[in-house]
Amino acid sequence: MAVFLDKKRGRWRYDFELGGARYARECMDSTGSPVTSRRAAITIEAEAKRIARLMPVTPRSADLTLAQVFNDLSEIWEKQPGWPDRRRMVRELLQLFGPATAMRDIDCAKIQDYIAFALRQPLRVWVGGPNKSKEENQWAKHPNGRTRSPATVNR
Repeated sequence: MAVFLDKKRGRWRYDFELGGARYARECMDSTGSPVTSRRAAITIEAEAKRIARLMPVTPRSADLTLAQVFNDLSEIWEKQPGWPDRRRMVRELLQLFGPATAMRDIDCAKIQDYIAFALRQPLRVWVGGPNKSKEENQWAKHPNGRTRSPATVNR
């Protein structure tokens, strides 16, 4: 059972694991004083379990993929003024790492690989006119073959 009497402190405690998280506390009643009976401690533990089940589930990094992170962040980023630039960055990161890459697999070496990859990318210039319906086709590589600067890669 997850409810026990802590003999050193003389107080009832609960200790249980739910969804990979551990919950352990002293059993306190609604006034903030320690409970004195096992029945009251079991009631407090049941309430703590109910609250823990209602808490939002945070995925573990082993289960979280790069595509899921970008999917969640894009809802916020689309409303911000820098979205076109961020969209390019997201596209590059997904191209290099792949959408199914687990977040735990991205380490310092892979980040350095991305920096080297980004520095090799050609600088693109706008060659289109006022018609923005084919936005992707109106960008071309820089005529001098320049690549991106470290300042833009640092973002």
